[in-house]
Amino acid sequence: MMQNVIRLCHTKSIVTVNGKFPGPGIVARDGEWFNADPEAVIKQALQTGGGPNVSDAHTINGFPGPLHKCPTKDTFKLEVAPGNTYLLRLINAALNDELLLGIANHILTVVEVDAIYVKPFDTVTIHIAPRQTANVLLKTKPHHANATFFTTATPYVSGPGTFDNSTVAGILEYIAAPRSNHSRKLPLQANFTCFE
Repeated sequence: MMQNVIRLCHTKSIVTVNGKFPGPGIVARDGEWFNADPEAVIKQALQTGGGPNVSDAHTINGFPGPLHKCPTKDTFKLEVAPGNTYLLRLINAALNDELLLGIANHILTVVEVDAIYVKPFDTVTIHIAPRQTANVLLKTKPHHANATFFTTATPYVSGPGTFDNSTVAGILEYIAAPRSNHSRKLPLQANFTCFE
């Protein structure tokens, strides 16, 4: 089903599942958003032999988040309960950008990459290439009710060239019963370590 949505101050018709975008389930999809038609972007790159035009924003599940220059209320939010373990399926849907992804003050345990189980290892930042997938375990902290943390992704570039140097953010929100009406603090931001 097609539905008009507003992203990056533009209206665009996109595919929805049961009237929702990006659809049900907890899948963290890091991708890019082009205000131009993505097919036209690819066609131009193939005609010129160069890389595709720089995207207008990186997104998490289709949302550019609160750090983007275009004001939006659309930020991906993942609600979690303290003391639980969650399996997150990460997909880099970006056309051409490698991304570094992390959740502030949290450790991710990588258990699968590109449909191949790996010996589990812990990391604060995961490097994920275009079209690459990964399953990671997120163990929530036992005593962080009503806390929020930034989930951020930023491009990893080691050479010359143009690229979208924006950081996308979503929010990991700890919930507790009953919900409190206390004023909310800003989410904490992850610090990325880049490896060359």
